[in-house]
Amino acid sequence: MKTKLKIFSITFLMAAFMVACNTSNNVLDVAQFEQKLTDPNVVLIDVRTPQEFAEGHIEGALNIDFYGDNFEREIHAINQSKTILVYCKSGNRSGKAASILAKNNFKNVYDLSGGISGWIASGKPIQ
Repeated sequence: MKTKLKIFSITFLMAAFMVACNTSNNVLDVAQFEQKLTDPNVVLIDVRTPQEFAEGHIEGALNIDFYGDNFEREIHAINQSKTILVYCKSGNRSGKAASILAKNNFKNVYDLSGGISGWIASGKPIQ
């Protein structure tokens, strides 16, 4: 009985932690992300490496390399009142970047679910 209670408690705590982590970022599917791109108050950020960015990116994106030495300095140059749309290859780096942006007082930060891979798979254009 104690083992079942421990397993239940651990499972519950892990689920609660995952929900808490995921609610700190606004993750949008491709259609929702594309709709947000129509807002003139948007800054679109591609957090992939410059090499990845050169292979193709969403039109209008700024390239701020998540792994670059200047990442935090470059995000501080962005107007915090703007809506921030962020993406990477699959959603991992952009999720982390979105968390950093939120911790730095950016209020409207949205992450593309599935990253540019999901964007391309949905038939959306890249440059």
